[in-house]
Amino acid sequence: AIVAIAEIFALGCQSTENPEANRTTANAVDRLQGLVIIFLRSRGAVKDEVSLRKGFETLDDDVKQRLHLKSVDELFVSPRDQQPFIINYQAKPGTPGMSSDIFACEAEGKEGQRLAAFTSLDVREATEEELKSLPPR
Repeated sequence: AIVAIAEIFALGCQSTENPEANRTTANAVDRLQGLVIIFLRSRGAVKDEVSLRKGFETLDDDVKQRLHLKSVDELFVSPRDQQPFIINYQAKPGTPGMSSDIFACEAEGKEGQRLAAFTSLDVREATEEELKSLPPR
């Protein structure tokens, strides 16, 4: 089942008006998806950045290639706002299609919208109510 997770790099509906913005958003989605895949593969054992980085090393090479990273450090930064992602190490593993915790999200996002990776494998713009559920930084 986890191997199938690697196939889920959904880019969503994209406008053709601004291809560079679309690419940047797609890269942000991919990075968030990569972070949550690492979390779920560990069965929730990722408790800090060190263990998340170690989890990155366990990803298949094809998954790493899809992330288009020059270094593992880029995995932790949103290309949309150039800020480190907020990581919720208290998140609980979720079930696809069910309500779940936010594992990672953008600090500022773009135009007031912040992308978030949920432990159900969903990556989408988070609502203000969902963002309130994050523990204080």
